[in-house]
Amino acid sequence: MSPNNSANSGDQNKKSVPDNGKGSVKPPNDTPNTKKGSTSLREHPNKFIRFFARAGFTVWIIVMAIGMAIAFVVSVFLL
Repeated sequence: MSPNNSANSGDQNKKSVPDNGKGSVKPPNDTPNTKKGSTSLREHPNKFIRFFARAGFTVWIIVMAIGMAIAFVVSVFLL
């Protein structure tokens, strides 16, 4: 058996990737519908929008807390 037919010859067939000096650079993770430099609605200059953004956030936190409490009670009864 010649050295070219050995089990390790597969390593020689792999294509090498040229190194450009940058290493592995990931592309930016931008979604198409977002604007760069956008701020939170809770910091919006319009008081009307800021009020509803903060109220919505507060309601969301309260709903999540109630859901966690219900899930905890159900899990205790299932033990």
